[in-house]
Amino acid sequence: MNAPTRDPAFLAIENLTVEYPLQGGRKVHAVTDFSAHVMRGETLGLVGESGCGKSSAARAVMQLPRPTRGAVRLDGQELTGLRGRALQQARRRFQMIFQDPVASLNPRMTIRDIVAAPLEIAGIGTAEERSARVAAMLEKVGLNADQAMERRPHEFSGGQCQRISIARALIL
Repeated sequence: MNAPTRDPAFLAIENLTVEYPLQGGRKVHAVTDFSAHVMRGETLGLVGESGCGKSSAARAVMQLPRPTRGAVRLDGQELTGLRGRALQQARRRFQMIFQDPVASLNPRMTIRDIVAAPLEIAGIGTAEERSARVAAMLEKVGLNADQAMERRPHEFSGGQCQRISIARALIL
């Protein structure tokens, strides 16, 4: 595992490049040489026209997929070199909330299962403990847990689905 550096930025993205392979050895250059530094407590918004690489850059920061080139440091820890368990541990510290909340929620799952999934993947708590944590998080984002837990995403408005996505992102 890479040792943390003394970078003052909480999130440092340096010279991030994302390329996708095409047939015949060609490549799509989705992101080229993107850099950003986010200090603790700051928010970064990526704005641009459709197809300019915003989602590709965000996914590369998450290491989904790994960037073709560049560095991503979270609180001084280089993410691009992490593998397996070390990457899984680091991913507990950051989550992605997708622009289309309804499409990002599995329609076959209950809200309880959707929000509890990160806890289950991380092996945190018993089923009862996870359920209690989900209920508390749903309340924190302004949803009535008793009314929401056993329902499915199509039963909620877009704004409520966004809050469910936020709850899922914050549960860890």
